[in-house]
Amino acid sequence: MTPRTYTPALVLPLLLAACASTPPTPPSSPTPPPPSAPPPPHTPPSGPAQSPQATPPVQDATPSKSTPTEPEWREVFPGVRLSRAQRWVEFDGKVPFNPHDPATPITYLEVIACRPDSREHEAVVVADAMPSQVHAALLLAGAVPGSPAAWRWDDQSLTFIPPKGSRLDVTLAWTDPAGLRREHPAADLVLHAEHKQPLAQRSPGDGFVFAGSGIVGHTSPGRYAADLSGTLVGLHTFGDEPIAWSAYFNPDAGAEDPVWILNADLCPPVGTVITVRLRVID
Repeated sequence: MTPRTYTPALVLPLLLAACASTPPTPPSSPTPPPPSAPPPPHTPPSGPAQSPQATPPVQDATPSKSTPTEPEWREVFPGVRLSRAQRWVEFDGKVPFNPHDPATPITYLEVIACRPDSREHEAVVVADAMPSQVHAALLLAGAVPGSPAAWRWDDQSLTFIPPKGSRLDVTLAWTDPAGLRREHPAADLVLHAEHKQPLAQRSPGDGFVFAGSGIVGHTSPGRYAADLSGTLVGLHTFGDEPIAWSAYFNPDAGAEDPVWILNADLCPPVGTVITVRLRVID
């Protein structure tokens, strides 16, 4: 079933809920100025008359209060945080399996991040964030959704139409066992199985885009496709990714041998909390 475009009318309730989650701070009542002290009694000068001098203005010792501003990070949906100033959206997840198990030294990947009970057996991160709410948070950050990948018949051949949308910088951040904070591009945790080269090196010129998934179902208003599939940040081309890699990778192992594996040397241990950060580039 072909996903439909995720229309503004469908995302509007999510945006209104996010904007209304923090009530405005009521203005404080102005503080009346303290009463001034009575002037001292006039005493005639005993010496020669002097020319009057201007009295320097009295400096207020109380520091001025700046206008309250929105905090840098704000949780706009459960587990989904937004920094409008940085144009960042982030959510937390965990490493779903043991990447350092000698019995399974190679882990093939289908996606970067997904929800539980979906594709976590072939994902770097499993997270509880809802894909449709990550979509709405990206709209608040100023990203423009495009469309997921598609295919079109041209005469007797099948033409791949790449996903489009605002470009995103996707990074993964965590604290390692030594207590050091690490942050790497998500593409660095993906290696070519044969050449052992990182994703960005094997797929130069490509990157992550805000494809926006789609709406499926014959009844209005339908369902957000990625909420059903569980995909948050894609790798292979399933056609329902909110955040998609711009090149085509066939997810059908029967048609093409899988080639993308986890970079186990870089991946932290199982259960490590990983923050997935999405920065809007354009």
